[in-house]
Parts: sequence; structure tokens; C-alpha cells
Amino acid sequence: MTVKVQSGGGKSVLCPYDAGDLYFTLSDTDPSARWPGTKWELLAAGTFVCAGAASGAYAVGSTGGEAAHVLTVDEMPGTRTPPTIRTGRSST
Repeated sequence: MTVKVQSGGGKSVLCPYDAGDLYFTLSDTDPSARWPGTKWELLAAGTFVCAGAASGAYAVGSTGGEAAHVLTVDEMPGTRTPPTIRTGRSST
């Protein structure tokens, strides 16, 4: 999937996107070829688009986060002790 953001000042009459809008596509066609007069930037590989929280924790344009996370004991799901497996025959 390709994510591009409308960046330039101009907007084509035929283009439904304003500057700052995101355009998600599986096509290799450059949006500026589809909508002449517009300018687009390809978001860098590994960029994640995230909706902001109501608390404002994720401001537009903010960066950060964790590429990897080690779970603490409190974050781990509960586990059960595995059943005991007996081998051999029992005599009666």
C-alpha cells in the first residue's frame, strides 16, 4: 500500500483532496498524474498513520513510539500449568 500526502498550495478542480490530506492506494500511479496541478509526497517506509487520542496524546505530525517492546510481568497474559503426562503402563 502506498500512502501519499497532498503537500503543495495548489488544488486541482478535479482533485477531491486538500493539502494535508492522506491518500491511500495500491496503485503505482502518481496522484499528480491523476490530478494535474497537485503535488504529493510519499510517506517514508515504516511510517504509521495513527488516529489521535481524545486526550491529545498523538498530536498531528508527532513522531515517536517504540519499535520493540519487552513485556513486563503485568502485561503478560495469564497462563496455566501444563498437564502432567504419564508414560508407561500402570498395574492394577
